[in-house]
Amino acid sequence: MNTLSLQGAPDTAATIIPNEFLDSYMPKASGDFVKIYLYLLRVLSSGDRHFNPSAMADKFHYTENDIRR
Repeated sequence: MNTLSLQGAPDTAATIIPNEFLDSYMPKASGDFVKIYLYLLRVLSSGDRHFNPSAMADKFHYTENDIRR
């Protein structure tokens, strides 16, 4: 599987979703993967650079391993 890179955008009230993700990855991705990816994009767009996999796992009722995978 190819690696996706997340890049922060200026702080806005919206999250930009790359077309490559929509065209290439989303059709084959599981719903859980899409939720995690969209949430990570949202975290980056907020300007928050402190990512906590444990808190994210709690928020989505996943394990930390689910988040890392």
